[in-house]
Amino acid sequence: MDTPASDVIVSVPARPEFMQLLRAAVGSVAARVDFTYEAIDDLRIAVDEACARILSVPGTPTTLFLRITPEETGIEVVAYTDGEAEDWPPERFEESLTAKILHALTDGVTFERVGSSPAVRVLKRVKTGS
Repeated sequence: MDTPASDVIVSVPARPEFMQLLRAAVGSVAARVDFTYEAIDDLRIAVDEACARILSVPGTPTTLFLRITPEETGIEVVAYTDGEAEDWPPERFEESLTAKILHALTDGVTFERVGSSPAVRVLKRVKTGS
């Protein structure tokens, strides 16, 4: 996968206890893009939800990845593993609690694949003006 030089890619063991490192990384990048504290918290929670859902997919992934792309208008984050998933996204996933939470916290959500691995892409825009 080609990644621009501005991308931040973080990889951790595919276990829930390492998700705090991913939350910290996305929070740090969001702060540099001038997100408000509330927007940073929303993005951290969204990353947590996305990663938890991906880790619940049957299989044996060893690594959980987070690709964070800061842009002028916000941040795009893609969470994925090195595992494979036959049925991704699951049927009616858009109706799940995870999907509803992600849609409420972000400005865009896509359930996709990176290669044969399950992935969740979220977009959070910087709010300008009042």
